Amino acid sequence: IEAWEKKDLKEIALKGFKKLDIKITDEVAEQLAVECLTSPQLMQYICLSICTLLEDKNEHIVNFDMLEMAYKFTTVNFNYYDVVNVMSKGPNPRGKKRNLYKTLDGKELDLYGLIVESLAKNPPIMELDFDTVYDRIINLIPKTEGKPDRNSVKSHLNNLQTILKEKEEIYKAIEWKDGKVYVLDPLFLFYLRWGRMNG
Repeated sequence: IEAWEKKDLKEIALKGFKKLDIKITDEVAEQLAVECLTSPQLMQYICLSICTLLEDKNEHIVNFDMLEMAYKFTTVNFNYYDVVNVMSKGPNPRGKKRNLYKTLDGKELDLYGLIVESLAKNPPIMELDFDTVYDRIINLIPKTEGKPDRNSVKSHLNNLQTILKEKEEIYKAIEWKDGKVYVLDPLFLFYLRWGRMNG
């Protein structure tokens, strides 16, 4: 089955809200289509969250201000916490100390944590070549800090691939092969972008 295109995903929001007599602009629908990453199911989940939030406020207009809350609300029932945890921790360090990098938003992360953060950044993409992943990682770290080298990032991606491959199906959320990171599950990437802020 072909992946859904943005224009078709937009129609889910535009037609659905029209039937409910709720106003939505083309720009807001476009933003929803970008965020739902080719998944009509995800678009429907987000629209349901928006309806719930509108009902609570007794409003009839979908605006940009409410989208972030709707995204976070949508992730509440997604079960990816353990997947993100496993990816962020990487393999057992067996007593070896890992290099930690200070990030622009004040976190201290090792390279596994940086890889996870890099996948969550804008724009949401399901297929990233190595240069894109590496650039995103570098952009997480202040210019004054030391940077991980390219080979180190590649070896950490190899380790992640090995760990996730040995686990059950839900953990196979990404795949690293032929110099690219493929996000296999749109709902996982959406959770990565919005779900971790709930805790």
